[in-house]
Amino acid sequence: VRVLSKVCIGLSVLTVTFITAVGGQFLIALVGGTIFAALGLIATRLKPNPARILIAQALVGVTITLNAALLGHPLQVDAHMVYFAVLAMTVMLGNISALLAAAATIAVHHVILTLVMPTLLFPSFDLIQNIGRTAFHAVIVIMETAILFYAIRTNTTLTLEIRKKEA
Repeated sequence: VRVLSKVCIGLSVLTVTFITAVGGQFLIALVGGTIFAALGLIATRLKPNPARILIAQALVGVTITLNAALLGHPLQVDAHMVYFAVLAMTVMLGNISALLAAAATIAVHHVILTLVMPTLLFPSFDLIQNIGRTAFHAVIVIMETAILFYAIRTNTTLTLEIRKKEA
């Protein structure tokens, strides 16, 4: 949690800096970055399971902030790569609940914004095109989540076996 808390703070600072450099929506970056950096700090003070879930959510939140702050910018679609990166980072937490919460947040966020405020996700106003793009991203998130789930479960099982042998 401590490492990913620092990553979350760094990603928040990087988001504000990047948006300032490329000319995105500074206020969105600053407010969102500050909120999710604070949640990353708060996570270090919680019990292990809630801390892991909160840090996963904070990482996704910073990514949502980056994506929204690139409103109308040519790099807005490219910012979606960060969702996949932060989802992979959740493996460090070794917690399936944190992984599933992060994946669910990404999914719900994309479905709602695709229908209600698509410009916060994609540069296109075309609903059919955006639904297709969201479906494509959803398939990738599902594939990534499945393999990360397997990795966490396998690591947990192997760790328990090692502890049993050492006991």
